Amino acid sequence: MSARAQVMRPEARRRAVTASAQREARSWKEQFESISASLDPRMRSGVGLAAKLEELRHRIETLATKARGLAHHSGEGWKRARVDYLRARNEVSTTWRTLLGLLEREAAPVR
Repeated sequence: MSARAQVMRPEARRRAVTASAQREARSWKEQFESISASLDPRMRSGVGLAAKLEELRHRIETLATKARGLAHHSGEGWKRARVDYLRARNEVSTTWRTLLGLLEREAAPVR
């Protein structure tokens, strides 16, 4: 947590964290759209890769929903919503790394 965030009033801190979460969710979505658009259609249709792309798309949508939901809570409800958001962010990150691993294996030359 930054020094500035530590001295903010609770409501200002919640607004700042919420705005940051929403920006982060948009960034994940943009990255997903970029990588998805750049994939060769034959790669995208691979069974494992297609399923992982769909899973990642779903997880990013969930993350965006959780980020938007932060704006509608305060107090303990906001803290629980933030924990839900952080869990969703972790799931997106894990799925993203798995997808990148699949892409690396697909792109590796066959020996």
